[in-house]
Amino acid sequence: MDAIDKMIAELDQEAQTKRERLAAAERARISETMARDWAKKESDLQLRAQQTKKQAEKHYQQALNRQASAAKQQQMVKQNEYLTQLFEQAYQKMVAWTPEELQSFAENVLQQLPISGTVTFHAGPEQAAHLDAAWLTSCQSKLPYQIKAGAPLTEAGFLVDDNGIQYNFTYQVLLDEYKKETRERWLQIIQQGG
Repeated sequence: MDAIDKMIAELDQEAQTKRERLAAAERARISETMARDWAKKESDLQLRAQQTKKQAEKHYQQALNRQASAAKQQQMVKQNEYLTQLFEQAYQKMVAWTPEELQSFAENVLQQLPISGTVTFHAGPEQAAHLDAAWLTSCQSKLPYQIKAGAPLTEAGFLVDDNGIQYNFTYQVLLDEYKKETRERWLQIIQQGG
């Protein structure tokens, strides 16, 4: 019996040693797996933190760009409003021209037109009193074409009709055309505080 007990004790001892080795190996595997998982999670966290930081920086830069763009847009709106106001003031000054200023302007324009034959002259409602048939007659000697008075316009200024070809000198059209041609230059002057 002793031999059987001894054999059982040896088998128990071998089993115990084997269990301990297996337990140690399992603990080592679990530790290694946990260490690997922990390192991966730590790496993932660092990567997410970097990505979040980059996203935050990107959003911050976009917000700054939007703010700068909005400020620039607002500045442009103000400049355009100021430019519109300047041209409105110019329109009011043109409407308020003295009869002599109006006649001088109209005469200079009529002398520069590249036309011949007979044309019709249409004056605006307030200009018609100073650019009437008598004034047209006095201008006739300085012009290489015949000019006759036509029906009054509804807008301030005047218009010359050369058999369907119209030379429009109504004040709003003149100012709109001038504004279109010189807008950028005027905005630069306004930006410089002029």
